[in-house]
Amino acid sequence: MKAKVFNSDKSKVVSGLIDTGCNTDALSLNACKHLGIENQIQPHHSLATGVDGHNLKVVGSVFATLNIGDVKYTNTFPVLEKIDSFDVMIGTRFMQSTDLMTKVVDLMKDSLGPNNVERVN
Repeated sequence: MKAKVFNSDKSKVVSGLIDTGCNTDALSLNACKHLGIENQIQPHHSLATGVDGHNLKVVGSVFATLNIGDVKYTNTFPVLEKIDSFDVMIGTRFMQSTDLMTKVVDLMKDSLGPNNVERVN
């Protein structure tokens, strides 16, 4: 997935991961540096747990707008020191607020068959 992140007059394409099993949306510190918004990060340090149980270092949060195609999403994103090989991680919160979850479920039904996919809220 490629996404554009907008902050004031800056707009750059970054790589992203859509994780249907994650309820958090996040930007990497590298993405913030790439966008020139590192100085807008509100610092706070904590840990988050990754899908494999390892700790992810949270360095702060930043207000940004994310565009994927014609979908626009403005949020205060946690900033993680590192997100594997990606700049942006999008979870179910984004997908539900933009109705992307319905589109993903419909795509899964098309490929797997309607009797094999059920949406659970």
